[in-house]
Amino acid sequence: MDIVEDAGCLVVSVELPGVSRDKLHVAVSHNLIVVEGVKENVVTTQRVTYHCMERYFGRFRRGIEIPRPVNVRDAEACYTRGLLIITMPLIVERRGRWTTLTVS
Repeated sequence: MDIVEDAGCLVVSVELPGVSRDKLHVAVSHNLIVVEGVKENVVTTQRVTYHCMERYFGRFRRGIEIPRPVNVRDAEACYTRGLLIITMPLIVERRGRWTTLTVS
């Protein structure tokens, strides 16, 4: 995950390889982003013996603290080829509620 500030916006990039768009949910409040979803296991139906397994499958949920005040109403989320990019305009003060973003 990367968080960068660029041209009046805060941009959060999260790598989510193997997660399909329909299994991904993103919500934003005044100071927190919650990314949650399901990564399906691609193991075949035949019995296998693992010698090493470092990839995680199943449900996940990640809370990301927003370090600067942002306008959550104008926040946008884009998910392409396993990379989720959330862009939020910076503002002077924080107020607000949770906003669910539509991932395009």
